[in-house]
Amino acid sequence: MDTRVEVVEATNGATLELATIIHEGKEFTARGSIIDKAGGYLVGYVSCDGLEFHTWSGEKICRLQHVSSWRVQSPFTDRMHAYRAVLDGKRYYGRGCGPTMVLRMRASKGKRR
Repeated sequence: MDTRVEVVEATNGATLELATIIHEGKEFTARGSIIDKAGGYLVGYVSCDGLEFHTWSGEKICRLQHVSSWRVQSPFTDRMHAYRAVLDGKRYYGRGCGPTMVLRMRASKGKRR
């Protein structure tokens, strides 16, 4: 199985990662990570230890702080997790299924203390 990653940059400086897996001659492409600092939006993956936020290709975006978790009924996980992070002086908050899973984060409207 081979993989390929293409990074596309928008006019506002946001980057979108397209991740392709090639298996038995067939290609499967999906969105990897999104880093849109101007729009206050991040999408990436929680590291195995739950302490870092990464692109699909494994590049570290920033450190994460696990805030809380609670039980959910889902086919993917039995817990939902809340995280926060600081990237370039801006606070981001998000929820996801935990380590190795995708995490969507939004910038806080308040100022960092």
